[in-house]
Amino acid sequence: MPSTTTSGASRSRWELAARTERDRASLEQAVGQLERALRKELSIGDRLAERPLPWLTGAFAFGIFMGLH
Repeated sequence: MPSTTTSGASRSRWELAARTERDRASLEQAVGQLERALRKELSIGDRLAERPLPWLTGAFAFGIFMGLH
């Protein structure tokens, strides 16, 4: 009877280790996707390329302001 309990405990540990590894892999994938999304959202170059006119106007106005002071 003790060998059955030991075998069951061993199997439970293996199942737990396998599930933990799958969860870790899923978490790493989700974190990677989140990092890529944040980098894209925070990228000034992308925003500048999408709408350059407001940035150029602001830079021009800032240049005029700095030139007057």
